Amino acid sequence: MISLAGSAAAPDLAALLGAFALVGVTTAAGQLLVPLTGELARDDQRGRVVGTVASGMIIGILVSRAISCLVADAFGRRAVYVMAAVLMVVLAAALAWVLPALPPRASAGYGALLASARRVGPRDDRRRRPGRHRADRLGTRAADADRSPTPPATSPFTRERGGPTRSVLP
Repeated sequence: MISLAGSAAAPDLAALLGAFALVGVTTAAGQLLVPLTGELARDDQRGRVVGTVASGMIIGILVSRAISCLVADAFGRRAVYVMAAVLMVVLAAALAWVLPALPPRASAGYGALLASARRVGPRDDRRRRPGRHRADRLGTRAADADRSPTPPATSPFTRERGGPTRSVLP
C-alpha cells in the first residue's frame, strides 16, 4: 500500500521505477491466497474452489489493465495508484475480518524455512527440465511481445497527451 502511494507521488521517472520495484517486491497476495484457499476448502471441493480463486485472479489481472488505462486516460496515471492503494486497504481490512486465524504449521523460523526450499526443491534433471523450458518460453514470449509492427505515434518519453503512452510519465 505504501509502495502504491509512492508510485502515485513519484516526482520523476527514477522515483517511479523505484516505487515499481517496491510494488513488485512487496506484492504477495496472490501467492498467499491460492494456497490458503486450498487449506480452507473441504477435500471434496478443493479443486473447484482453488480453480475459481486462481481463475478469478487471472481475470482480475487482465481486466485491471483495461480499467487502469481508462482511469489513467480520464484522471491521469497517479489516480491509478491512488485507487490501487485504497483498494488494497479495503481488501486487507476485509480479509482480516473474514479469514480465520490459523496456527502456524511449522515451528521453524523464516530463515530456516527459506533454507529448506533448497532441500525440498527439485534434485534431479527430470524435474528441472520442464521449469527451464517454461522459463525459456516466457523469455521468448516477452521478447516477441516487445516487438511492434508499427512505430508508436509519440515518443514514450514525452509528456504530450493523446499518444499510446500518454500516461507513462508524471
